[in-house]
Amino acid sequence: MLQLLKAQAAKIAVEKGQRVLTEFNDLVPTLRGLGLNISDVSLKLGMPPEISASLIGSVDALDHDVIEQLIARNSGNQTVTIVLEGLLTASNFREQLEGLGFRGLRLDVRLGMFPSVKLGLLPAPIPAIPAGV
Repeated sequence: MLQLLKAQAAKIAVEKGQRVLTEFNDLVPTLRGLGLNISDVSLKLGMPPEISASLIGSVDALDHDVIEQLIARNSGNQTVTIVLEGLLTASNFREQLEGLGFRGLRLDVRLGMFPSVKLGLLPAPIPAIPAGV
């Protein structure tokens, strides 16, 4: 009986891990398309599995119209939509943020059993790194 429970728990962990990786693989190109660059990634394989990434860029990435288009294009992916909605909210305050001297942003994304998104503001813009560099 214990072996069966262990096997079921392992199967659930593998399935969740695969889902987390798929969500992450869908999210990254979308955010890179906004001009955000990955600064670090960590992967936790265990119960529950989790992947975390930090992305940095300029507040110029907060283009309200572009973000709305991306939300519409990714409406079937809840994770991508949640992250984009957070950026959309920040885009409503873009002018005020720039007026306060914020030119850069840092987006910390954690995907797993309890996903979270944290948007931090930076005083200096972080230039986009061209793809493939």
